[in-house]
Amino acid sequence: MLTSEISIQKNITVRGFGPSCPTVIRQKGPRERVFRIGQFSCVIFHSLAISGGCATPTGTNPGGGGILNYGDVLLFSCTISKNNSSNYGGGIDNYGKATLRDTLVEYNTASHGGGIYTRDGGSCELHASTVINNKRDQLLGPYSADSDSMIGNAPNRSATALSGYEGETEPEPRSIVGDDDVERVKNALSDAGS
Repeated sequence: MLTSEISIQKNITVRGFGPSCPTVIRQKGPRERVFRIGQFSCVIFHSLAISGGCATPTGTNPGGGGILNYGDVLLFSCTISKNNSSNYGGGIDNYGKATLRDTLVEYNTASHGGGIYTRDGGSCELHASTVINNKRDQLLGPYSADSDSMIGNAPNRSATALSGYEGETEPEPRSIVGDDDVERVKNALSDAGS
C-alpha cells in the first residue's frame, strides 16, 4: 500500500505476478494518485491492479486518480479500478500515448472522463480491453478501439468518445420507413451513376 504517488521519469517495465494473480498497487494516502508518468518516459505495466488513487485539480495535480500520463504507457493485463478525480480522468488522465491491451477500466469516477480522459494531442488505443461502469463518462477525448474491446455496454460502441446521456430515459426507437431523407438516400444508392 502506498501513502504518496509514484513518479516515474524513465523507461521501465513494472511486472506483476501474472494475469491470473495481478499484483495490487493500492493508494492509501489521502488525495494522492497512484502513478505519475513523466514526459519522454516509456512505461509498461503488466499484470497490475491499480486502485484507490485520488486527484484534485490544484497546481501540478490536474487529474488522473490512477495514472497521470505525460509519456507513453502500455497497460497489459491490468485492472484500473476505484480511483477518482474531482476533475479529469478518474482512472487515467492522458496527455501522451496510452495503449491498453487486455485491460479492464471500471468503477472510476471524475467530473470528466470517469474511466479515461485523453487530452487534445494525446492518443488512446484499446485492444481487447473493457471500459465499463465508470462515472461520469466511460471515455472522453480521442481514442480508437478494436472489435474485441467493450466500451460501456456495447462492443466497440464508437471510435469517437461521447459524453454520457443525462436524461431520465433514452428515446424510444421509431420506424424510418417513409422518411423523405431516408428515401432520397435509398434512391441515390440504387443509382448506378451515384
